Amino acid sequence: MSHRPTSCPEHELHSLQHRIGEGVAHRGDDVVLSVMGYRRPDDRNRRRLRAVISDPDLGLGSSHFDFRFSGFEFATRLFRVLALDDLLPQLQAIRQRIDEDNAAFKPYLFVDTGFRRKSQPVFVLAAMEHYRYLHFEKAFWRLPTNQQLRCASDRVRDHFAESGGELSIWGVVQRYWFFYQPGRALQLLPNGQLVSDEAYRIPSRATFPGMPLVVRGALQEES
Repeated sequence: MSHRPTSCPEHELHSLQHRIGEGVAHRGDDVVLSVMGYRRPDDRNRRRLRAVISDPDLGLGSSHFDFRFSGFEFATRLFRVLALDDLLPQLQAIRQRIDEDNAAFKPYLFVDTGFRRKSQPVFVLAAMEHYRYLHFEKAFWRLPTNQQLRCASDRVRDHFAESGGELSIWGVVQRYWFFYQPGRALQLLPNGQLVSDEAYRIPSRATFPGMPLVVRGALQEES
């Protein structure tokens, strides 16, 4: 299964940024900000404007915030001040793509060492927990499952080589689990080889790896 992005092509994004940058440069930062509603623009307002201009997502995916505008409101007001109303559909497409990315399940790899806690302090394990998870770039979930799997295999081989097959307090790496859906995982060997095309249903992190229920043919159904 693949998910096509709803945002505009990259060349259109560059054109969009270029037109915004030109418009602001022509009028000046403080003039633009004043017309947008900032009566006395300060350095924080200017930094936000600069950040939006330099960001391909126009600040919609960032944490920039003030008590006047949200990210989308800021960009929308900027477009209107610069008389770029014809580009508002592109702005909406960027917003929709970011919302989809934020809401989607993000595939990841779990590094399985068969660890069983003995006397290790809980706070130490909590601090080291992130080493057991390998994540991908935000748009990775949009790729077809078979392409995700190829990337996951490459990541497994790289990780095993870089780690030397050991994961600090967790022990020796035995296998990797590629979670491509919530609770659904495919088992990969340290050399990146897929053990089988059967997907394992993992009940929860608390019982992982546990005794998985095999769901046959899931990978083909998701391709």
